[in-house]
Amino acid sequence: MLTNADNGKTLTLKPGQTLTLRLTENPTTGYRWSISSLNAQVLQLIDDRFESSSTAAIGGGGQRVLTFQAQQPGQISLSLNNRREWQDAASPLESFTVMIQVAQQ
Repeated sequence: MLTNADNGKTLTLKPGQTLTLRLTENPTTGYRWSISSLNAQVLQLIDDRFESSSTAAIGGGGQRVLTFQAQQPGQISLSLNNRREWQDAASPLESFTVMIQVAQQ
């Protein structure tokens, strides 16, 4: 499992293994994590959901939970941006990138 603190790290997986990202998010502000680069032949998204904090008030934040499964050997840069979908030209509030190496079994 990776969090915001793991930004910039490198990870090695084997085909069939899963990777879960838990990134801080508050979608009520319009900002939401979205994948900006992914090669689904190497790493496939299998789940994307928002979990609100158990102590958060209405409109409070939580975590975007994304689960990926390694598919076949290869190396990719998995990049996500926390931005407002309707502001394509605007810079993201924050970015998250990890290098993923899927090794042969």
